[in-house]
Amino acid sequence: MQEKNLNLFLSGGGSEKDSLMLDRDFLKSISGNKILYIPIAMSGDSITYEGCYDWITSSLPDSTDLFLEIDMCINLKKVSKESLKKYNAIYVGGGNTYKLLQDIYKSGFISILKEYIENGGIYYGGSAGAIIIGSNIAIVKEENDKNYKYEEGLDMVQGFSILCHYNGTQDEKIGKFMSQYNNNVIALPERTGLHCTSRGCRVVGFESAYLFNRNKKIEYPENSTISL
Repeated sequence: MQEKNLNLFLSGGGSEKDSLMLDRDFLKSISGNKILYIPIAMSGDSITYEGCYDWITSSLPDSTDLFLEIDMCINLKKVSKESLKKYNAIYVGGGNTYKLLQDIYKSGFISILKEYIENGGIYYGGSAGAIIIGSNIAIVKEENDKNYKYEEGLDMVQGFSILCHYNGTQDEKIGKFMSQYNNNVIALPERTGLHCTSRGCRVVGFESAYLFNRNKKIEYPENSTISL
């Protein structure tokens, strides 16, 4: 992997029961109890941000004995390098991956987030929040419903793109994406996730993760490590 001090938790996008093991590892890794929650991948219409906050504050504490202080941010322009120092982790939720990445770029938060992650800041991404960590989000091109401009992700896993909600039926789609964008892919079912450090990505959860590399599909069972 790249020489960065990474500490990333990437969820396949299932329910809180599906991500229980990853959530536990995430919460064990933080040195305090303050988390910045960013739900802006959601439109804020069908599922309100208040609803998102109610969900995370009721579900995430089930995975720890800690009393969690969770602040929600829906305006990334208000987040600075200095303001991040008071948080022990960032949690970016799911929704529309293209909307999320567009907001991160247009707000200028992209450079702040990259520096935070590269310096060892603990990051949790659920679904869309995980996909943006990869090289290119066009692996979910069907989500680009409003002609969003940006597709280049944060590229924190050695040139791999990330697909969540993998169920074994998307292999052809993955193959076409790899041919078009020259990116390899890590596919995560909803009941699994990854804990990525500078040494590699450990599979955490109840199902295998899959690495698509050229013409190969390699299965990595839970608790195995993907060396990138």
